[in-house]
Amino acid sequence: FSLADTGSYLDVVGRNAPLDAWPIGRLRLRTQALDLSSLLSGAPQTALSGRMDIDSRSLSGPLAATIELDNASPGRWNEGRVPVSRLQARLRSPDADRQRLLIESFDLQLAHGSEAAGRWQGSGQWAGPRLQLDSQIDALRPHLLDSRAAVMNVSGPLAFTLSGLRSPDPSEADPARPRALSVELRSTLEGRIEGSPHTVKLGIDGRADGQRIELRELRAEAGAARAVLAFDARRAAADSWLLRSSGTLTDFDPLPWWPGSEGSAWRAGTHRLSGSWSLDVALPRLQPDMAPLALAQAIAGTGLLRVDRSLVAGVPVSLQLELGNRPGSGAAPGSVRGELVAGGNRLAVEGQGNPAGDGHADRLRFDLQA
Repeated sequence: FSLADTGSYLDVVGRNAPLDAWPIGRLRLRTQALDLSSLLSGAPQTALSGRMDIDSRSLSGPLAATIELDNASPGRWNEGRVPVSRLQARLRSPDADRQRLLIESFDLQLAHGSEAAGRWQGSGQWAGPRLQLDSQIDALRPHLLDSRAAVMNVSGPLAFTLSGLRSPDPSEADPARPRALSVELRSTLEGRIEGSPHTVKLGIDGRADGQRIELRELRAEAGAARAVLAFDARRAAADSWLLRSSGTLTDFDPLPWWPGSEGSAWRAGTHRLSGSWSLDVALPRLQPDMAPLALAQAIAGTGLLRVDRSLVAGVPVSLQLELGNRPGSGAAPGSVRGELVAGGNRLAVEGQGNPAGDGHADRLRFDLQA
């Protein structure tokens, strides 16, 4: 069949054997200047030209696929475009082993208009329930993918594993059996902030599934400044969660990582953050209309946030915030206590919930001194 409009087309030609166990034998797709936004509401604007060829001779025989696509109109995500100028990939399954699909190579070239935004290349395989990619990111410029992203140029390896998939062999698929998906990601990107002598380093090592999100380490460094985060969230009974997190900030400037909108006060300001935090709590099932005090009184555990020797938009800032439970009989009332000092102004807050429901009100008090 063929789908065409002015100046563009999409042609799909296939060879079918409807009485065979594997009815699709060959598929050829050709496209010229295809705009996805003209086909799907909300889709990004594109101008795709290229081909996709799939050969599959039998249910148990080999499969091979080749993809070559060019996008003549690459642009930023936040501008309603796709920041990809070219995609090439080759896939195949070994003879008589349809449970394995080898990703011999893939090459994704990123761009904004005529300006290169980086390249992602690699290979991998889909074996049974597991998809694994080993890849390399080169000269990635995030702000050309989205104008709100970091203005830097970084490169490094990226390893990605997705488990819990159905086998690529259609004869092994079992729709009645649920599968728990999990993803694991490891990467270390290094480079420079554009227009600055500072080197940057971003490292991530984590995994997630339906029951647990584990971020073993997230590290961001720019020159001597750094931020380090560890996070672990586990699902408990009744859709509650057990959360544990800790981290430190050392002379950390968030601006290179989150530039914000062009012309905003945030982008024009001077920022420097130092501090630490620790959090070890049981979080209840969240309700859309749950009030902050109701949430505080339902939290069991402790949390402490400290920020000192810091600047936000050029204003000296310090903060100490403590969450926890006070000892007592029955349900322990959740409490919050903190102090924010910004440019000589001081805001203190103290609150305590009453989970007993005995007529005593929740309490929250603010004290502002200018």
